[in-house]
Parts: sequence; C-alpha cells; structure tokens
Amino acid sequence: MGDEHRSQRQQCGDDERDQDRPASLASNDTRSSIVTGGAFASLLAIVDRLSRRLRTAHRVCRTVTLRLRFDDFTRATRSHTFPERTARTRTILETAETLLGNAHPLIETKGITLIGLSLGNLSSDGEGQLGLPVDRQHGLDAALDRVRDRFGSDAIKRAVLVGRYSGFTMPHLPD
Repeated sequence: MGDEHRSQRQQCGDDERDQDRPASLASNDTRSSIVTGGAFASLLAIVDRLSRRLRTAHRVCRTVTLRLRFDDFTRATRSHTFPERTARTRTILETAETLLGNAHPLIETKGITLIGLSLGNLSSDGEGQLGLPVDRQHGLDAALDRVRDRFGSDAIKRAVLVGRYSGFTMPHLPD
C-alpha cells in the first residue's frame, strides 16, 4: 500500500523530495530611500541573484511576486503567474520590470524603502513538460552561472550594476 500511495503522489507531482525543499526563493534590497532609477537597478541585481539560485537548486518557478515598502511604512505586493514554469533570467526580469513599472505611480507619490522579489510555485526542473518554443536563453544563463561559480558573483555583471554596492552574499545550504 505504501509504494502504491507513493506512486500516486509522484504521478500527481507530489514528490517527497519537494516536501523538504523551500516553497519559494526570495531576496530584497532595503535602503533609507531608493530612487526610482535605483529601484530598477536593485531589481536587476535581485533577479540575477534569485534566478541563479533557482537554477543551482535545479528548480523552476511559476510565480513572481514583487514586494514594496514605502516611506510611510505601508506595503504593497504585486504578482504574476506564468502559464509555463521557467528558470530563465530574462523571463523573470521582464515580468518583474512590468510589475515594478505598474507600481511606478505609487512609488512616485509615496517613495520606496524596500524592494523585494520572491519566486514561488517551485518544482524540480526535471519534472513536467517543457513549453514551446525552446529558445537559446538557457545557454546564456548557464554560461553566466559557470563564470560566476568559477570566479565569484562579481566577476560578471550588468553595466548598470557596475560600481553599485551589491550587499553581502549570504551562503545558501543545498536543498
């Protein structure tokens, strides 16, 4: 009975290994005040960091959630769920930028002190069917990950992030 029950759970995507793994990955940038242009730069750094962690853990996500805290300490969240699961930096970044752009009027009026992003609805990257069309973006992400693994996180970065304080990097335990 136990093996039959386990087999049914695996067919439904409820793998025992995923029960011990985090349900989401998150990161944020907190400052006394983040200017609007700085918010986009902070978002770039967060997306690069999270998408790399996602691929390193051999995971994919379906939901991107943006968290904002304003100067008056009120908060707002915006999220988007993809029809297909992904670990591609470009897809996650474009979605996060859209969410941030939609919140731009609110940011302009209230100011912003925290920008955070979480990737949810995680699953293993080897399960389920991949969406079409398959593009070459995965190769770029993999190459950047290899460079950063070999030479460190700051070895290669986006031009807008050069000279910006990237904060300290927290070590992550393997899943």
